[in-house]
Amino acid sequence: MDAAIDEVLANAAHSGAKPDQVGRLSAVLNSVAGTLRGDANGVMFTQWNSDPKLLGSLTTLNSDSVANNQRERHQYALPALV
Repeated sequence: MDAAIDEVLANAAHSGAKPDQVGRLSAVLNSVAGTLRGDANGVMFTQWNSDPKLLGSLTTLNSDSVANNQRERHQYALPALV
């Protein structure tokens, strides 16, 4: 995603866009692309800890974490002939 944004910004700069225009374009592209970053099998999540003694109190444990369902190694099950 970042490489595609960099290419668009470079093309804009080489086409005569002023630095402030390239900056605005970068802000727009990054605001939209923020939801597209990550991998195909991942989801973003935030973990909260709420203290039952303090009503309405939330503590952020992890923010913008990514969980992925892909394993690094594959597990194979081979049938055993007896």
